[in-house]
Amino acid sequence: MLKLLTPRLTQLGRIAIGDKGEEFTTKGGGKAHKPVKLDYFRLTTNQRDAAGRLIVDAPLMQTLGDKPTALRIALPFDDIEANVQTRLAYYRGRTLFCHGDGETAQRLTVTNASGSAPEFGAFAPFGPCGEACPDFQARRCKPNARLNVILAAQEQIGGVYVFRTTSWTSIRNILAGLVSIKAETGGVLAWIPLLLRLVPHTVYPKEGGAAQLAYVVQLVFDGALDTLLATVKDRLAVRAPLLREIRQLEALLRAVPFPEETPEEQREIAEEFYPETAAQPLTPALDPDRGAEPTAPETGRDAPDDPTGEDLTGEVPVTPPTPPAHPPAPAVASPPQAADDTEAFRLF
Repeated sequence: MLKLLTPRLTQLGRIAIGDKGEEFTTKGGGKAHKPVKLDYFRLTTNQRDAAGRLIVDAPLMQTLGDKPTALRIALPFDDIEANVQTRLAYYRGRTLFCHGDGETAQRLTVTNASGSAPEFGAFAPFGPCGEACPDFQARRCKPNARLNVILAAQEQIGGVYVFRTTSWTSIRNILAGLVSIKAETGGVLAWIPLLLRLVPHTVYPKEGGAAQLAYVVQLVFDGALDTLLATVKDRLAVRAPLLREIRQLEALLRAVPFPEETPEEQREIAEEFYPETAAQPLTPALDPDRGAEPTAPETGRDAPDDPTGEDLTGEVPVTPPTPPAHPPAPAVASPPQAADDTEAFRLF
């Protein structure tokens, strides 16, 4: 393999539970979009419209239903870190300024701060990372997770759909589900039929007050333990001849903890998950390396209007759409039926 290539999975589309709302002016004078929370999954393409919103994948949504709250999926790998990448990240302006794993971090160096905006050099070690970092304490730094899944309803094989979140609760749920399933199967995760579901979650405000409702993501196997083990046995029989190659690819992906982002991807992530800081120009006066402490943005773990539409700490109130008095059970979207159902679901 060419050494200059960074291995990454082809992204066919995205899974979202939030959208851009009305544009507003931030305290810093910049422009941002008020996030809109969804209580269902919205599948989109990688393209955006003139307003910067991701374009809905209409054919796929038609297959899944208007407002699916559960998606039938599979994972491409057995390795947890190859399926979901996590990190702490701090975006300034529309630039990834600092990222780390909670113990060590890498931060952009400021090579020239004399102009209207600083110029950056390469990333350099920075610390402390995590609880002891002022930016983490000020909630400018958020957890990031990128989950790669294969939809049972997708009509192309060779790529994945990506779900991003900055919710502490959803990240914990996803990782806990993967660890639990992997322990039960003896190490197998790839190509097992799983369920990615959006569920209501009770949130207790950090400052006190009445409990409120939020929506968080879970990843589970929809079946009994005996069914899971029988499924694993079938999958292992198919994968056995390719196991060595699968492990080699997992090792390559694990060596890159978080896929490298292009400037365009950084801009999109900053605008979607860091709307306040994305709307602020990164001027020298705001640069913490010059000794000035910037004002904490209104997004973050304590922001009701976080664009993910999720509870970010398990302690912060989020106001989702008002549920009906007797909410229906989550509807599981079914993929298109084939003439032979057994063959249609051979991998799912």
